[in-house]
Amino acid sequence: MPKQSEPFKKIYKILQSIKRHDYSEPFLEPVNPKLVPDYHSVIKEPMDLSTVEKKLRAGEYENGYQFAMDMRLIWSNSFQYNAKNSDLYAMTMELSSHFESIMKGNENLMLADKQDVMQDLYQKIEKLSKGMREIQANKANPQAASTSSVAVVKMPVKPQIEKPMTLHEKKTLCTNIKKLDPKYLKGVLDIVQECMNVQGEELEFDIDKLPSNVCRELEKYVKQCLTNAGRAQSKKKTKPINIDGMKSIQEMTSSRLKDLDQQLEQLSQNKKPDNLPPQPAAPAGDSSSESSSSSSSEDEDELPVPTNNEVQSQQLLQNPYNQPVQPTWNMFG
Repeated sequence: MPKQSEPFKKIYKILQSIKRHDYSEPFLEPVNPKLVPDYHSVIKEPMDLSTVEKKLRAGEYENGYQFAMDMRLIWSNSFQYNAKNSDLYAMTMELSSHFESIMKGNENLMLADKQDVMQDLYQKIEKLSKGMREIQANKANPQAASTSSVAVVKMPVKPQIEKPMTLHEKKTLCTNIKKLDPKYLKGVLDIVQECMNVQGEELEFDIDKLPSNVCRELEKYVKQCLTNAGRAQSKKKTKPINIDGMKSIQEMTSSRLKDLDQQLEQLSQNKKPDNLPPQPAAPAGDSSSESSSSSSSEDEDELPVPTNNEVQSQQLLQNPYNQPVQPTWNMFG
């Protein structure tokens, strides 16, 4: 048992508080496989309060965070195995809430003695230095290396523990999941099904009951999906302008205007009479006013009446596109 340091006493007191809780009895000892035969086929990493206490007394926890992760593993296993409407599920909810309230602010406590930690580091450094010296000696003398075996020192790799999500991070994750395109929801379901009893393809789960590593994996997946969706949306907005199509429209418009100019010139030539009849001379006795009136009357009688084809042609020239004709108009300025 490690020295009774202040951090150790705080963590130990938290553990005893959970053990004295009214609902703690089902979690005090490991699950008996004879009573629950299928438990270990569902729960791959069992944990209980007595095992946590043994590890704490043996000094296997370096800090309060590692202790808290084992405690949360107990609640997570219970949520996974028991049905939502069962008494054990409700008891687990109560215990989990009580634990988080008394554990708050104690996850950074250092449980290992600093002197023990330094001694362990010195031993590891010495082993590494010895291995490096042997490797260098073997490079200098290859023949000796063939007759002697060099032991390779491997550092123990501890599993990476995901940091629990804060309340703000969980709210952000829920909001981002609602933003996902329906085609990405199948991936969310696959991640959640690994630790939750989700029936069929119904995407309904409580994020507070998910383990920290699943929450972080879900967070990475949702961020990647939103990034892909944003890139696809930006590509749709920046479609290239069809320059060839606009050029073809300009050529068609210019050709149409040339045809209209030719039709206008043809109609103007058809209006001119080939032989003009001689005008009779005005009587000498008429006054200048009568001569002017007579001349005006004769001019009006001689104006030709336009035919129906000519009227239609003039209307076509005047408004081919429901706009006045502008022969010099250029759609590109």
